[in-house]
Amino acid sequence: MSDQILIKSKAIPSNPRSKNYPAGATVVRSGNGGGSTVITGSGGTNIDIIKVDDMRSLTDKNVLSSLRVLAEILSRIIKSDEVTELSDSNVLSSLRINKELDTINERFKEAIDSLKDLYLSKVKNDTATGLITFSKGLISEELIEANNGLVVRKTEAVEPMLMSLLSEEFEDGIVEENEDVFIEEMHIATSGAVTLGELDNVTDEADKISDTDDLLVRLAGASGWTINTTLFSQVSQLMSKVFPFTMTLSGGGTYEKGSSLTINLSWTYDRDIESQSINNESLLIGIRAKQYVNVATDTTYTLKAIQGGQAYTKSVSAQFKVKKYYGVSANGTLTNDEILALSSTWAGRTQGSTVFDCTGGKYPYYILPTSMVTGIQFWIGGLRNTDWKEETREVTNAFGYKESYTIYRLNSIQTGVLNIEVK
Repeated sequence: MSDQILIKSKAIPSNPRSKNYPAGATVVRSGNGGGSTVITGSGGTNIDIIKVDDMRSLTDKNVLSSLRVLAEILSRIIKSDEVTELSDSNVLSSLRINKELDTINERFKEAIDSLKDLYLSKVKNDTATGLITFSKGLISEELIEANNGLVVRKTEAVEPMLMSLLSEEFEDGIVEENEDVFIEEMHIATSGAVTLGELDNVTDEADKISDTDDLLVRLAGASGWTINTTLFSQVSQLMSKVFPFTMTLSGGGTYEKGSSLTINLSWTYDRDIESQSINNESLLIGIRAKQYVNVATDTTYTLKAIQGGQAYTKSVSAQFKVKKYYGVSANGTLTNDEILALSSTWAGRTQGSTVFDCTGGKYPYYILPTSMVTGIQFWIGGLRNTDWKEETREVTNAFGYKESYTIYRLNSIQTGVLNIEVK
């Protein structure tokens, strides 16, 4: 069948309803071959239909095809993985909107997490590491604990008050009201020192601030109470000798140079402490473990605890060392990998009597960091032997660390079992 183009024309009424087709307008329809067909009315302006792949400029004298309209809309939709600046002239795809919402949620969670260390929770148990001052007082419906003591200061007369007594002898910690009540009055002192309990036979020194831990004592035959500034410390020292404070610290060790490790520390105390730190970094009082990552150099970790006003310390270390290598081989020279395949231990010049089995014809090898070889001696079967060949070269360990080594090898191949001692 020959190629034919069938053009169906429609007459445009003299008064069309669409303003895009005024009376007498001409419609230009693009053909498949790149040409166009012009449909002319009785006069007026030509109207051009721009197809999806048409590169002509948009004007008031042409219109977009349905496919071109769809293409124009899609070009303004930003996809999920597209890098385009957001503006008032584009929109986000549904996947891109979900991606933006995920990013917002992550940032919101990060912001919330950052506030946890700055603010105290009103609904969960929490701990403040600093001093909190309540300017208008503190009211609690439950028990308030003061582990290291409670200081009450009042300069006005206080009326007698009933206080609930919480005693361990009461089953399940029941608070009994109005039984065994503790009544205390404090008045403004008119003369002399007045202590808790209204003792008036106390030296005036009792009301002065002291730099020491003091006790009120009344000696036999005396009527007044005096301040003893040494008794408390003497009793504390005696108790520390009878029941010394003990602490343990574990972690650290010896590792090969070039490696990077995670060091896990853990420790214990035999009683409550007042504060603690590791390498001068303060820790929360309840922590008993800490982790250090990517440790690659010699590091000492010192745990410091304050108990009873005294400081106690304990230390562990992470040390990084090189190895020495020893053994036998039928080869007169060794590659780097063959050296690493020999027996090894932490490097040190000396070594006790060691068996080197050369059965079948092998050379004994002793390979040591060059910095340690000064004064080295080899003894075989109890006799000193100097018939050793030396070679100095760089050896790379399994972690990529390079070190200068001196390779010692007996000059002659051996066929028996040797006991070699290195001094």
